[in-house]
Amino acid sequence: MPTAAYQECRFPRCPNYAVHHGYCATHTSATTNRRYTEAGNLNPSNSRFRRLRHWFLMRNPFCNLCKREPATVLDHVVPHRGCSALFWNQSNWQGLCVHCHGVKTSREIYGVE
Repeated sequence: MPTAAYQECRFPRCPNYAVHHGYCATHTSATTNRRYTEAGNLNPSNSRFRRLRHWFLMRNPFCNLCKREPATVLDHVVPHRGCSALFWNQSNWQGLCVHCHGVKTSREIYGVE
C-alpha cells in the first residue's frame, strides 16, 4: 500500500522533514501558539470556556449587532486583554456573526469603520 510522500518542514530554511502539523520535531514546539500562555486559564480552547461558549451561544442564537445572522462567535464587549475578571464575566459576552465580529475587531484595533 503506498504511503504519502514526505513533506519538508514549514519553518523557513529548515531542511528536515515534517512530523507534526507540517513542522519537524525541532520546530513543532517553537511554533505552538503561545498567545495565551501568560494568561493562564484565559485560553479560549480550554474545555471550561468551550462549554460555557456553547451554552451562551445556544441561549443567544442571533448576532447581537445585526440581529439577522446566527451568532457563531463569542465576543467580549470590553476586550479583556488578559484580565481574568473581564474574560470570565458573562455580562461582558455577546454573540456575534463572523462578519460583525470582524467589523468590531477592526474598529477596536485599527479604528476603521
